[in-house]
Amino acid sequence: MDKRPNLFSHGTSELSQDAFICWWRIQIIKSWINGYMKPV
Repeated sequence: MDKRPNLFSHGTSELSQDAFICWWRIQIIKSWINGYMKPV
């Protein structure tokens, strides 16, 4: 039995994977906005 932690062993449904992808995309957009809106 594999004892290494694995995100997809806990949530293998398509909805949990979609939720992770949406969260990841939001983080990228937020970091892009924060970098773009920095005062010069």
